[in-house]
Amino acid sequence: MTKHLTAISFISRAIPVVVLAIGLRTASAETRIVLDDADSGRVFEGIGAISQGGTSRNMVDYPEKQKSEILDYMFKPKFGANLPHFKVEIGGGENGTCGSEPTHTLTREELANPVPRGFEFWLMAEARKRSPQVLLDCLPWSYPKNYIRSRITKTEVWCMLSGIYPGIGYSGVGLMEAQTPWSGYYEVWPATWTTAHTTQFADPGWRYMDQACAKIDPATWGGSYVTLRNPKTGDWSMIVCADKPVTLDVMVAGKLAKGDVHVWKSNEKIQFVEEKPLHLANSAFTVSLEGNSVYTLSTTTGQKKGAHPVPPPAADFPLPYKEDFESYTAGVIPKYLCDQKGSFETAKHADGKGLCLKQIVPKEGIAWGCPGGVPYTVFGDKLWTDYTIQADVLVTGGKVGIGGRFLYGQFLGWDFVLQQDGSWSVHAPHVANGQESVKSLATGKITDFTPEQWHHLAVSLKGEDMLVTVDGKEVTRVKYEGYANRKCGMAYLLSSYDPTCLDKLSVTP
Repeated sequence: MTKHLTAISFISRAIPVVVLAIGLRTASAETRIVLDDADSGRVFEGIGAISQGGTSRNMVDYPEKQKSEILDYMFKPKFGANLPHFKVEIGGGENGTCGSEPTHTLTREELANPVPRGFEFWLMAEARKRSPQVLLDCLPWSYPKNYIRSRITKTEVWCMLSGIYPGIGYSGVGLMEAQTPWSGYYEVWPATWTTAHTTQFADPGWRYMDQACAKIDPATWGGSYVTLRNPKTGDWSMIVCADKPVTLDVMVAGKLAKGDVHVWKSNEKIQFVEEKPLHLANSAFTVSLEGNSVYTLSTTTGQKKGAHPVPPPAADFPLPYKEDFESYTAGVIPKYLCDQKGSFETAKHADGKGLCLKQIVPKEGIAWGCPGGVPYTVFGDKLWTDYTIQADVLVTGGKVGIGGRFLYGQFLGWDFVLQQDGSWSVHAPHVANGQESVKSLATGKITDFTPEQWHHLAVSLKGEDMLVTVDGKEVTRVKYEGYANRKCGMAYLLSSYDPTCLDKLSVTP
């Protein structure tokens, strides 16, 4: 019985990484290769990508033109990465790696009428719009996956693109960058074209030729090649990862195609460039390849390095920032808010007049990373230092808070938290003996506090000083030296696992 083995590959922007999805034998020193249609290897299932853990979050907020172009580079046939397989997260309102994605069935009542929250349903539809044959898949991110190296038939790239704020964990991982929707800027990384070296030349259903899959040097995995064939037409494609200059002597046997061999090349300086074709002589050819390069040798045609117009230049997150949520319908994730735990979406005010932001997850789910903590969502720029964040809040249960200087992790930044009974506390990250924790800077209680009413919170950060006001009245003023790594960062909102509400959000320098 044929086994179906899947690998999860992590691809960064730094270097082109070729995904050769098969266990490799050792090549002979002469690097002589025989291609034969009688060589019946396993069925190739394609190279796919994963959108999960909030990794595509910021891409969703791009202007329509740039958003469409980004998706073309991922899914449009013979244009970019040409992904034939796409897996998404079944959200659960908990941090799945780089953020939290909402669930389509929050309550038992919603099981009868699921709600298409978030953006993964939309992403799958966009993938199918560009490539109707793309295989769609999904997974609840509470189950770990393990990497299997040998005789892999399908590879999934995690993550599809870097669509999260710079500074959040794993930012910079993926096939391309789409992090700043307010500017429209995006960047197609070399990894897209390295992926295209396989996906534009071999479709799911092709077969590996095991005797034409090997390491070039027995002592290292730096150089290798894999070869696949189309069982219907006899076309074939060989993908070579050459860490050093190498000469290959290739014999084409059996009923395999023996026409011109088309050559495509990528390295640090150029990506996905077609070179002069090779011609067979007595069903054989010899080719010399440069080192530190990826090549595809193929009898297929129609490949293309797709290109859209240059996107707008990158720009900083816009300041001052204001959001009253009135431009949305209920049940939407507002622009630029990136949930890290829990789920925040627009909702109608209790009196039906206008919209606000509401935390909707009733209790902590199964955490992928670190359990514990509270729901929170972030936005802004990791380089922000001194600024004021303000919001109206309705403490319908538990607690709600606002803060700034968030960089990463569960210890958040400098914040003010208000409890339903009027108790409050101020926190900031702290390091002792190399260990990071949360330090309580001040506590107190507001007398005659009315949780059923909206209250205006403001937190001003300037150097070592933090000023907190509630409804325009100073509540506390603290001075905290902190430490160097936590004196800048994004703004954020936090809540307990209760339906707390926030409105009239703003950040000013």
